[in-house]
Amino acid sequence: MYFEKLEEKWGNFEEKDHYKTNCSMPFVSDDAKLNVIFSPEEVSEIEKAYSSIGDFVIPDDLLDFYKKCNGCRLFFGSLSIFGIQKYSEELFEPYDILGENRRLSSQMKLDSSEYIFFGSLGGDYVFAYDIKNSRKVYGMPADKVEIVVEFENFSVFFDYYFRKLLDEYDKQGRKKHPDEMYKGIPVLEHLTSELL
Repeated sequence: MYFEKLEEKWGNFEEKDHYKTNCSMPFVSDDAKLNVIFSPEEVSEIEKAYSSIGDFVIPDDLLDFYKKCNGCRLFFGSLSIFGIQKYSEELFEPYDILGENRRLSSQMKLDSSEYIFFGSLGGDYVFAYDIKNSRKVYGMPADKVEIVVEFENFSVFFDYYFRKLLDEYDKQGRKKHPDEMYKGIPVLEHLTSELL
């Protein structure tokens, strides 16, 4: 349903290697794409990546998402769901589940694997499950453990941000409300990193 909505607004996805893209953004760069969806990988590999971080069972709705794709970078990377990296020679790869969890745990000074991170909003906010409560989704700044938003589950989280961001980008892939702080720097002014 979500990927069909992206095609309705920005045209058919073009498949290449292990990903597909739509909506070129020549005002950013020759290679920039608004939406990148990564081809599905074996779900067991995704499960292995998450379980190596902590004692964690992927909730059904997130698992269903991974059956369709190995993560994504939508709306110029504004909404990213982590995946597993296997094709380093390709132009696009998902943010790596293991790498991002290591980086964020270090950056946020987490002593234990209390949280499992699975996605981000523009890189400035990250989304996680509490290992003890693998149903709710918690959003926090990428540099500290401070829950600023909470969702009942992955489906509610994804639907909320997808709909907001779908409205925020026009038919050419330009952000309707570019970040004034980065005016004149297209790669930054078209990224959404603030909570909506």
